[in-house]
Amino acid sequence: MLNECTICQFKTNIKSSEKISVKCSNCKALLNLNTKQYNYFNEGGQDIPNIHKKKERIKNSEQRFKIIKYKIKLPDIFLDIGSGSGEMLEVSKKYFKNHIGYEHDPKLCSVSKSNGLNVMNRNFDRKDLEFLDNLKKNSEVLISFCHIIEHSTNPVELINNIIKNIKINKIIYIEVPLYTGFDFKNNKYKSKLWYDQHYALYHIDTLHYIATKLNFDVISLKLIPLRML
Repeated sequence: MLNECTICQFKTNIKSSEKISVKCSNCKALLNLNTKQYNYFNEGGQDIPNIHKKKERIKNSEQRFKIIKYKIKLPDIFLDIGSGSGEMLEVSKKYFKNHIGYEHDPKLCSVSKSNGLNVMNRNFDRKDLEFLDNLKKNSEVLISFCHIIEHSTNPVELINNIIKNIKINKIIYIEVPLYTGFDFKNNKYKSKLWYDQHYALYHIDTLHYIATKLNFDVISLKLIPLRML
């Protein structure tokens, strides 16, 4: 039996003993053989956090921006694809002149809006390109795909469809769960990273593949041991 990689479309032979996962020999992603397709406008995705989770997610977001700020000069605009309960957007207000988030889950979108965040409950589309095109020509945008592309059946296409028509300078931040990271190494398939919404867990080489496919210049690849919340 052949299994097609959701990232590079390479077909890997699945042995009869492999019931949970199979590693793509081309891009090294660890493919989940027991995924379930979700309509994120109706189900799945992130939960509405309690106070404890909210604080931890804020800390994680602070940590992300400290790392990003160390690597690059932050641009004027922060664009968060799949903004969840809005912690990245909240922290981004310290660093960016403008922020905008896109979130499928209407409940999460409402929570973010109630906290004064600029969030759209829809897909990124041409209306948003017009917004970006009307900004100053010397503006730049940081586009975040933070724990988003592992939920996609075609991550390369997802990223490309969003960035290809944005004319202003753009920096892409991608964060994914790694099967080479601490949580999965310690807990294997009992890890919080391993569940039916994740089509794959990633390897550093998988990110290199995506960068090459999309003609990205890589600024940094780094393992970030964030708390799992």
